[in-house]
Amino acid sequence: MAVLNKQAKLIYWGTSGCASRTNLSFFNIVSAQGSWTWFPDTEYLRQDAKDRTDNRTHHHEQNVPPGYEDYNVVYMIRNPYTRFISGWLDIKKEGKLSFDEYLNRRIEYTRDSDWYFWKQWPLINKSGTYPVRMENSIEDWLKIPEVIDTMGIERATEKANEVLAFKPISENKYDEYDKNGYQVVNKWLTQETADMIYDSCRWVFDIGGYDKDSWK
Repeated sequence: MAVLNKQAKLIYWGTSGCASRTNLSFFNIVSAQGSWTWFPDTEYLRQDAKDRTDNRTHHHEQNVPPGYEDYNVVYMIRNPYTRFISGWLDIKKEGKLSFDEYLNRRIEYTRDSDWYFWKQWPLINKSGTYPVRMENSIEDWLKIPEVIDTMGIERATEKANEVLAFKPISENKYDEYDKNGYQVVNKWLTQETADMIYDSCRWVFDIGGYDKDSWK
């Protein structure tokens, strides 16, 4: 689904495994009017501050409501190494697959538009404009001109620090974080498996400036 801010003329696309709900909370307060959510299955544009109707839709689906094609798009990214391992730990908790099975399925199934979200863009004739790194979300939101123009730098800074201050939350017993609050990945990866992830998600490494050796 797409979430709009009409005053800022922005669209927000959430990305699975990238703190998209937390960042949506910030997007919702960019303007006093709040946000609108587009439900493509029913072609319904909901003003979220006034209508909380529960229209079921795919939370991470990327689309553009008709008439808003000129809006710029904010989208979430994350270091692919930690994103892969976070996804793996959810699977491990369920006890369904081995790590090698999980990794191979993720990498081989490139048609997964949720995981490989950027490959969907040519199909919808719309690309993301502003990447927001999960690890540096405050910095990246404050670089978006439409956010600053709408909120003002003081309010934007205050609210970004209030809503987006990075606080890792352990969601299952296998979660493990380093001193910087990032998911520990080196206990799961080898050079071979790290290279597999890098090759499959090189676009994200490049756009986010993530180091190829950041898994070590």
